[in-house]
Amino acid sequence: MKKHYAISYVIILLLLHSVLAAAAPLRAPASPLDGLWKGPLKVPGGQWEVVFRVVPLTGGSYFATLDVPIQRVSGISVAVEVQGDSVSFVAEQVGSRFTGQLSASGQQVQGTWRQNGFKTPLTLQLVPASAVAGAKTRLTPLIRKKK
Repeated sequence: MKKHYAISYVIILLLLHSVLAAAAPLRAPASPLDGLWKGPLKVPGGQWEVVFRVVPLTGGSYFATLDVPIQRVSGISVAVEVQGDSVSFVAEQVGSRFTGQLSASGQQVQGTWRQNGFKTPLTLQLVPASAVAGAKTRLTPLIRKKK
């Protein structure tokens, strides 16, 4: 009798394990553009660092923003277009477009920046997640005035 319970117990555990394993969601492969992309934009008289923050959305599309810290520009909406290894970042608000090729390693996008007739090569590097996580974020406290 005890042997019967032990065998039943093992069978139930195996069935439960099989059901849970089948029900577990499959992990989607990491998105190739997910992350922070930085590069030096050469302009007359020097260079500016440009930063694209890219977040994958469901359905294969992306949400992205453009920051140019030296110009105190941040959070400009960017449309992302991907076809194979070709990538385009389009910021209509400022009339700019970056078009490039994603490297085989997925760590670099090499291409061309265009804005209002200006055209220059630009290489973006993927910033490692550990560097982004380790960066200090300055939080500004919310100040409320009493009426």
